Amino acid sequence: MTRPEPDLTREARLAALCADLRARRAEFDLLRHIPADIVDRFRDLGIYRAFVPKRLGGDAITPMAFLELIETISAADPSAGWVASFGVSSTYLAALPPATFDAIYGANPDTVFAGGLFPPQPAQRVAGGIEVTGRWSWCSGSMGADLLGGGIKVEGDDTPLPRTAVMPRDKVTIDETWHTIGLKGTGSHDLVADRVVVPEDWTFIRGSKSAMEDPVFRYPAMALAAQVLAVVALGAAREALDVIRSEAAGRASITGAPGPGARPNVQAALAR
Repeated sequence: MTRPEPDLTREARLAALCADLRARRAEFDLLRHIPADIVDRFRDLGIYRAFVPKRLGGDAITPMAFLELIETISAADPSAGWVASFGVSSTYLAALPPATFDAIYGANPDTVFAGGLFPPQPAQRVAGGIEVTGRWSWCSGSMGADLLGGGIKVEGDDTPLPRTAVMPRDKVTIDETWHTIGLKGTGSHDLVADRVVVPEDWTFIRGSKSAMEDPVFRYPAMALAAQVLAVVALGAAREALDVIRSEAAGRASITGAPGPGARPNVQAALAR
C-alpha cells in the first residue's frame, strides 16, 4: 500500500523548492529556461495567483509578502526568481477590460503570462479585432506561459504608451534566441506572431489605470513590476554574501597566516 504524501506547509514546500533550485542551477543554464515542473511548483506555491482577487480564486497577498517570496527564490537561483517575479502580471493585465480579466483568471487563477513589449510593432484593425504581426525580444518566462503578449502600436491610438496584445500560446512562435552569460535560465527568447487576429478587448494600454475596484489594483502596477525585478538582484546578492561568509570562515590559509575570515580586510569588505 502506498503511503499518502505528507501535507507539507507552504513554508516547507518553499524550503524544499529552494533546495531543488540550488541543486539544479546548471540544468537551468543548459536548458536556457525554467522547466515545466518548476513552473508547476510555482503554481502550487501561489506565485501566479498572488495578486488575483479572491473572488476569482486568487490569494490577493500584499506586495511586501510577494517581494519577500521572490527574494527568497532568487537567492536559490536568480533565473528562477526572475521568472517567478512575473507572477505580478495580473496587476498590469488588470488594465484589460474587466470582463476579459475575469474570463482569464476566473477560468484559471494560476494563469501564467509572459510578454515582450519592445519594439512595439505596427498593427491594424481588421474584422474581428487587431491583426498582429511582429517579433519581440527578451520575453522572459515564455517557455512556461499560457498567454503571451506583444507590444503593438495601432494607428489612431491617442496615447504615446504602447498597447499590448494578449495571445494564446499556440498562436505565437517562440524563437529560442537567448544565448547569454548571466541569467541563462530565464528563457528570455524572442516571440514571433504572424497575422494573429486579437479581439480588441484582449488588448490594453501598458501602464494604464485599472478599472477594477479590488484593493491590490490601487498599487501602481509599473512600480510593482520594477520592485519585483529589483529584489531578484537583492536575493542574488544575499546568496553571494552567504557564500563568501561561509568560504571565509571555513577556509584555512596554506601559508600559516590567519584564515580569510580572521583578516580585517576581508571582514571590512564583507561588512561594506
